[in-house]
Amino acid sequence: MKIAHKLSKNLFEKEFYQNETAFNVGFLTANRKGDFASFFNQNSSRYQGLFFRNFGKIYKIIENISLVEEGKIVELKNEFWRHIRTSKTSKGIAKESFFLPEKNRGLVYELSNSQKFNLFLDFKPIYGNSEAERNYKIEKDKQGIIVIECFNQKDRVFLAIKLNSSSFSIKNEWVRRNYELDKKRNSIPFERNVFWALEIVASKMAVGIGDTKKQALNEANYIFDKTYALKKEKRRNIKSFVDLLEIKSPETSMAYLSSQNALRELVFEEHGQKQICAGLPWFFDFWTRDAFVSIKALLNKDEDAFWKICHYGFNLIGENGFLTNKTNTSNQQNADAVGWLFKRAGEAIENKKINEMTVWKVKKYLKKALEDLLKYSNKTELATAIGNGTWMDSIDRTGERIELQALRLYMLKLAYTLTNDSSYRILEASLKFKVKERFWSGEILFDSPTDQTIRPNIFLVAYVYPELLEEKEWQICFDNVLDALWLPWGGIATIDKRSPYFHEHHTGELSQSYHSGDSWFYLNNLTAIVLKRNNPERYKAYIEKIIEASSREILLMGAIGCHAELSSASHLSSEGCWSQAWSAALFVELVQEICKK
Repeated sequence: MKIAHKLSKNLFEKEFYQNETAFNVGFLTANRKGDFASFFNQNSSRYQGLFFRNFGKIYKIIENISLVEEGKIVELKNEFWRHIRTSKTSKGIAKESFFLPEKNRGLVYELSNSQKFNLFLDFKPIYGNSEAERNYKIEKDKQGIIVIECFNQKDRVFLAIKLNSSSFSIKNEWVRRNYELDKKRNSIPFERNVFWALEIVASKMAVGIGDTKKQALNEANYIFDKTYALKKEKRRNIKSFVDLLEIKSPETSMAYLSSQNALRELVFEEHGQKQICAGLPWFFDFWTRDAFVSIKALLNKDEDAFWKICHYGFNLIGENGFLTNKTNTSNQQNADAVGWLFKRAGEAIENKKINEMTVWKVKKYLKKALEDLLKYSNKTELATAIGNGTWMDSIDRTGERIELQALRLYMLKLAYTLTNDSSYRILEASLKFKVKERFWSGEILFDSPTDQTIRPNIFLVAYVYPELLEEKEWQICFDNVLDALWLPWGGIATIDKRSPYFHEHHTGELSQSYHSGDSWFYLNNLTAIVLKRNNPERYKAYIEKIIEASSREILLMGAIGCHAELSSASHLSSEGCWSQAWSAALFVELVQEICKK
């Protein structure tokens, strides 16, 4: 099987032999409205298919599109604006093309020649697993377009299907699916009935989605008639967004282009507000921490989105200076998102990507946030988390955690820079002294004064506030921490490998391994950035190995062209969310860092 990536004249291909393709690969693509489609070479998860966003909620509608005569898949190609799957059947070569328009609700499925294929539906909220009350009403309208009304007790949506032929038959049958990937991830249920709606003979199908029959018909007609123009628009938008750098390694170069595009596809507009979702398919909401960690990579190519997302964040700061994890719920507040918000705003100011009015707003919200945070600080002045309020949210890290101190120190430093108020400098110096006194052993930075477990959060500290330690002190710290966390394939574990809590293999929805073993790609990439800034020659082997592992995962594993959430510690794998914003964003930053003159 060949995996290929192509953008203009840039091409990367890799041929796999049978014993190397035990993993299941596919693609995930999205539009600028929050809709997305994902299809793999094996129909192995209930999170594969076509999904659409409606007032902040995600619904699945198409479960699968498959050739009646399924052959061996011999190539999967990512052309950024579309994906092509090539199969070898008894009748020859069949090429399937999947395209999502930028601003329209629907999908274009095309074949190299007229073929017989099946359309399976599974209308439901993305996390809805009930098999009751799923109804489908199929009819053909006077224009010859197939209209399917999909409804349950609460929701109703219309699917319009326009073909370049009139050859189809209505099946109206239920088919049982076994989802092996969900079983591997311990994600119940592993089996489900789906609706076999149609068997079609055509070479082009345009799907339109709407809340009403009329909307769906309009979308299907427009997408079918304007396919060429819509493709041209998407290609143009992608080319104007991605940044071309001179990179010696063709693998790294293509991974860099791909990760930019993957990040771009996670930015969408809803109710007039630009947002970035944390990842697809599962983290489709605006997760505050993930958003602010990720948006630096947008600054040079989509400054408008960067500042709109920042302003959105400013308005979400609560009375105690914290932000909630997600914006569409009143769920638990987290301890670090506000620090990341001002870290990114501060970097934009340093790079002069800002006007005076925006500087004034940053200053205003920063002063208020610090006032509230300091009011709620404990007697030691140290930043404190409650429960699962840090990025390691599968474990209780209540207390004074090291990366929170770095974010607080950065906020104080920025406040002095913007206001010239010496009280902020005094607070920064005082907090810096206390942090070093209580966290620094002379060999490592403790995770907290009462928890000496070696975790990779020290790399977050070095990234956010490198002033905490001297250069040589950082090297002592890095050497000791890398000895405990380094994974030979090119990543770092989330806990000391000698810890009794260390899990070698990813445990899926059972979160034992999540922050106690699993290797997070965003943190691997960030670690390489930090090591390069400190001493590129000393840490050259680590940096190169991280780049190699991340590039391989982006290009050849999971949803190709996307950077997944994490890997098992035991070996490089593509696990967790298939397209994670901060994984892609930090890879973009890493490549830009190594390309600096």
